[in-house]
Amino acid sequence: MKPNKNTKGLLCLAALVLVGLGARLWLIQTYATPLPFWDQWDDTRTVFCPYFAGKLTLAALFSPHNEHRIFLTRIYNLALLLINGQWDNLVQMVANVFFYVGALAGFAWLLARILGQRFWPLLALLFMAVLATPFTWENTLYGYDSQFYFIVFLALLTIWLLGFHKPGSLAWYGGVVAAVCSLFAMAAGMLAAASVIGLVVLRLLVQMWSRAQPQPGPLPHEQARGTVEGESSSQPSPPPREERRKMAAGALRSALPTLAVCFVVVGLGLAMKVEVSYHQALKAHSLMEFLVFLGKCLAWPWIVLPPFAVFNLFPVMLLAWVYWRSEQARTPAEELVLTLGLWGVLQALALAYARGNYIYPQWRYMDGICFIMVANALSLALLATRHEERLPFRRYFRLCAGLWVLACVFGIVLLCGRAWQVDLPLRDMYQRQQLWTTRAYLATGERKYLETREKEYLIRWATPSEPQDNPQAVINMLNQPHIRELMPACARDPLLILPASVTGFLTNGEVPARPAMPGETAWSSFGPSGVGAAAKGRFESQPIPAPKLPFLEFRVAGDLGQPGLSLLLIELNSGKKTEIKPHTPPGENWQSYQVKAPVGEFKIIASDESSTGWLAFQPSREVGWLSWLSARLMALGKWVFFAGLTIYAVVIALMITDRRWR
Repeated sequence: MKPNKNTKGLLCLAALVLVGLGARLWLIQTYATPLPFWDQWDDTRTVFCPYFAGKLTLAALFSPHNEHRIFLTRIYNLALLLINGQWDNLVQMVANVFFYVGALAGFAWLLARILGQRFWPLLALLFMAVLATPFTWENTLYGYDSQFYFIVFLALLTIWLLGFHKPGSLAWYGGVVAAVCSLFAMAAGMLAAASVIGLVVLRLLVQMWSRAQPQPGPLPHEQARGTVEGESSSQPSPPPREERRKMAAGALRSALPTLAVCFVVVGLGLAMKVEVSYHQALKAHSLMEFLVFLGKCLAWPWIVLPPFAVFNLFPVMLLAWVYWRSEQARTPAEELVLTLGLWGVLQALALAYARGNYIYPQWRYMDGICFIMVANALSLALLATRHEERLPFRRYFRLCAGLWVLACVFGIVLLCGRAWQVDLPLRDMYQRQQLWTTRAYLATGERKYLETREKEYLIRWATPSEPQDNPQAVINMLNQPHIRELMPACARDPLLILPASVTGFLTNGEVPARPAMPGETAWSSFGPSGVGAAAKGRFESQPIPAPKLPFLEFRVAGDLGQPGLSLLLIELNSGKKTEIKPHTPPGENWQSYQVKAPVGEFKIIASDESSTGWLAFQPSREVGWLSWLSARLMALGKWVFFAGLTIYAVVIALMITDRRWR
């Protein structure tokens, strides 16, 4: 039995989810760090420290962060911290991935319902491109950027629930809630409500025009399918003028609640917006600068070629023309795609106003402006499948559509190439340096490790409201109450481990492992010069109190995992043993290995009975359960990605063998 179209749709949905999750988890595993950095440290002063001191207020949660009021991100981050018991950038990233992939998969499912099941392969491919290609790497690798995901999710909800449901219905009220909540994601949250205003006004204008002007008769193929699709085979004559006025007035009255809500949301958004003095330099300083940057946004992915915006927008503009001219084109599918395009254009306008002095749109904004591409691609699909016979110069339509697709694919390839070759390696280098400077300061307390000419090597910069002393800004953050006990394992204070009996293991000896961190304690069976790996020994710790968090992380180096070398945790009450045994020996690089924390007091026993191998380890650090789970999920990312691609390939093969796909 051949799979039906619903089965193929479910397979496309599964492929989309798996490819999106796998690609982003794989990227996180390759380039991310658990260490919070840059704007994330705003949470410590605004939310975390006041919360643990019992002084957190609603005013603090709603207070501005630059131009935005990121209430949703602050609550979200606090919830993840409390659930995990630890502040971990990786946990935020992984949670963001599941949230955003789920949001776009849900929107793709909605589009398939509206456009038709036969669009599933296109929808899956389109959103896989949005989720899997690394042009959105900055938000993926920065857990604090959940606000960009919140704003997309809430915008899509607002557009669908407010714009396409009857005022007063439960779904419509859900749209009201989504529109209001979007104001507390980012300042641009009001743009979704503005898009709904545009949709409602367009409907009113089109209705008035269609009632006032006679429409051309249906095309021959429409007459043939009119009975099947419920379309009228003839156009009604225009109603009398008085009746037209009454109908227009009735349409306006029914739209007033939606218009009122949207205008209120836009007004609140403008009133809540904060002017940041030190961001004035980022704005466009002339009309030409504004227009050039706007062109770069509208030309996405060709952000280096502003004039390309004229051709880039032709699909959605052509769909708007067809919608205006043809009554048969006025369906929810066309309206949703046009509203999505309008939302993308409004984002480009807002970005050109607020950040027009940038050379190019920054990576973090591309999760939003890429919906210009989505709207254009969906416009082409609708034009090709529903309205091609209504198009002017339709003999050239397929050529132009093909050129647009090729240009879009090539532009995304260039963007991704830039990300892979330049920006991702650079971010990786910065993050390694940030971890080194942070760990060195935490271990020694010496400011000199924060003295650097490259401020990107620090986890936080001094803000314009502070004295421009970047090292002191880091020190002030790290020395806040409660912060050290919340840090992720990579920069957390280790458990206090005191040796009970030691033979052959040296404390802070000549460990041939990198990175060599000043001030951090390590025990190694690597002997002094001339002995090296031939040395043997045994280390046993004093009893260690039960950890507060459910997992422990050890940094190990050497040949651990080979015969004669062992590192054990022994629970004192039960005698249960947990062996730390990496799949491959870490060699001359420190590697982190996580195990379930013992129940109750425990001790550590390290043994080296090998004359050819050695091992080294550092005191264990506590790990929250979400941090442990995030590491496991990231390790699966590559396999999840290829599983999704395989499912999609199966769907395409089924389509090729079954030409009756509808």
